[in-house]
Amino acid sequence: MGNQKEIFNLYEWLPGYGENNVSFRSDKGDVVLTITYDAVDPTQGEYASREFIFKSVCSFEVSAFPGIIKPDTEVENFSKESEGKLSLGSLNEYTDSKIADMWTRHFETLEPVRHLQVFFLAENKRFEIFAREVILSEPTYFNE
Repeated sequence: MGNQKEIFNLYEWLPGYGENNVSFRSDKGDVVLTITYDAVDPTQGEYASREFIFKSVCSFEVSAFPGIIKPDTEVENFSKESEGKLSLGSLNEYTDSKIADMWTRHFETLEPVRHLQVFFLAENKRFEIFAREVILSEPTYFNE
């Protein structure tokens, strides 16, 4: 699980101090993470939100960050190998994940399962998702 690839850099659209809130919901086989933050341009609204829509999710985990890592897992071994190398402000894909390969073989399909992970630093949360696809929505602006 050593090859980390940045998919989306959150700080291309988040303010420097990060998000105000992160929530998640399940929608059939998908998982949606909603990120709420202060809007950069207050003429559009006081706040904004964007969503990561993970399609065809087969595994999803949320935990505190910093926090513990389950012992004897691929993630624990990766964490020991890559201390200080994690890209914390991005949604990342682990392109050589054994667990993602096992999910792909389980479903006997050509469309691969992707191993994705994102850390939200202001909310102190880590999300790890195994899904076929991820989409980032356009921002939605609103006032309280």
